[in-house]
Amino acid sequence: MTGLGFATGTTYHRMRIDHTGPVAAAKVPADIVVRRGAFDDASRRAAHGVLIASFRGQFGFVPRPHEVWIEEREARATFDWSQLTVLEVNRRAVAIRACSDEYVETENCGYIDMLGVVERFRGRGLATFLLHDAFALDAAAGRTGTIVHVDTNTPTHALRLYHSAGMTTSTAPRRTLPVT
Repeated sequence: MTGLGFATGTTYHRMRIDHTGPVAAAKVPADIVVRRGAFDDASRRAAHGVLIASFRGQFGFVPRPHEVWIEEREARATFDWSQLTVLEVNRRAVAIRACSDEYVETENCGYIDMLGVVERFRGRGLATFLLHDAFALDAAAGRTGTIVHVDTNTPTHALRLYHSAGMTTSTAPRRTLPVT
């Protein structure tokens, strides 16, 4: 494809961590308030603002108007607003994690649909907290693991973060059969 002017823009990895028993609750970083669920418009607007701020400039990210984002979330049968977590510093939303039941039926796993931290607040352990918090919640719910899809071409080195949290890249075996 490079001969036609195309180049690889990014690669996505499916990652997973297995839960073989209880997972300890994650320690909330200092000066952080954890808000679980976004049941009102103000909470949803704050989460949407963090989404746009934390993913701006990343490959393939196109900010959508708030109303469109809400409609897209609510159209998904596996999403519920109770699965959105927002972290605040001084009453300002600075990080989000959206989970869903995307893989509950097929693999009994929780799914981290989106995780973002506003650039100014990166490097404070917020993403690590959100990951470990999801692991603990999934294990407590009886899930056998947690899954995430990660873009390897991010300025945040997300793949390194997920590996450091104990997640591994999933592989899908393939076998080519001769046609007879």
